[in-house]
Amino acid sequence: MADSTTARSLQRAEEYIANYQACRKLYQSGKLEECADAVRHYLKTIDNNSSLSFLILLAGCSVDEETANALHQANTLWSSSRAFYAHGQTEEVETALNITRLLLDTTKRLHEATDTAHVLTKSDHVETKQDASEKKLMSLGTHNALQHDLR
Repeated sequence: MADSTTARSLQRAEEYIANYQACRKLYQSGKLEECADAVRHYLKTIDNNSSLSFLILLAGCSVDEETANALHQANTLWSSSRAFYAHGQTEEVETALNITRLLLDTTKRLHEATDTAHVLTKSDHVETKQDASEKKLMSLGTHNALQHDLR
């Protein structure tokens, strides 16, 4: 009985990896519709926890290396919490995941604000617009900190 359970677990893991690699290859080659169809088809065959893990990993294909690493860490935390606590995540893991989400959101907003500031520095009104960009950047940081406190 234990051998058949282990064999089935290994088979599911191999299917997961094969499907992930196939979807990633489709995504990276620009075949987005085919990738979306493959993802939808595969997600129907696995449970919700595996689906979340799969989507987090696949999301890492579309972002820069720093964000992909954060997504990978979030996935590792999620997987660890599910492995050790079958009834749900611990508060510590939930907090770590929320921090990761906050960091991803903050990183995205900082990139947007930096891009805006860079574009504005090339304009005629450098000082006033750059000051406005810096204020926007500060308010985004305050906003994200407040969001984190509310979680």
